Amino acid sequence: MKSLQFADLSDNGFMGTIPTEIGQLNDLVTLDVSGNTLTGSLPTEFSEISTLTQFAFSFNDLTGSVSKTLCVDSKQWEILQGDCLDDGYGQSEIECICCTSCCNANGTQCI
Repeated sequence: MKSLQFADLSDNGFMGTIPTEIGQLNDLVTLDVSGNTLTGSLPTEFSEISTLTQFAFSFNDLTGSVSKTLCVDSKQWEILQGDCLDDGYGQSEIECICCTSCCNANGTQCI
């Protein structure tokens, strides 16, 4: 299982936090957990997956700052998508300065 490269877990109705064990998937290139009901923050273990270049976590109930975990100088993201779009009141669910695409929390818009 540690050699898993692509995981599309989107729109499956998953609830709870993202398991930190995903950070042990050293060959993971693409992870899509969008469209679930995931809560909490992104595991810091994700920063240890050097092969991860595509990660979509939008349309969940995640909070916190992605910047400290995944926005490092050495990381080049092809896709990094989260609920970081301003809601019009200066608020977003996720703070992310390196996201390639930001979405609103209700799932109607990504830019």
